[in-house]
Amino acid sequence: MKKRLILLLLACFSVVANSQNKNDEAQKKLQIAIEFMDNGRPDEAITLLNDAKKLDPTNSVYDYEIGYANYVKGDYKKAIAIFKKLAKSKYAYDGVYQMLGN
Repeated sequence: MKKRLILLLLACFSVVANSQNKNDEAQKKLQIAIEFMDNGRPDEAITLLNDAKKLDPTNSVYDYEIGYANYVKGDYKKAIAIFKKLAKSKYAYDGVYQMLGN
């Protein structure tokens, strides 16, 4: 019985630790992507943001930033599609509507 409990606790800990590592890696990719956008490299930023989104699919920040990167590079149709999708989701916030207004 004790062995099962210990194995269960170890399994839970490893899942949480692995999840945290993925979230940390996704956040690092987000920061680098923002630097790329600030330096006029939105295509590279979009690639990193898509990678980050795969690591942390529940975080809507990556979708917003992908939309913003498309806005920066002048692909307004793609940006609008992303922001409209975000506006219809439960993750909508004022920045989404502001970007749609832009």
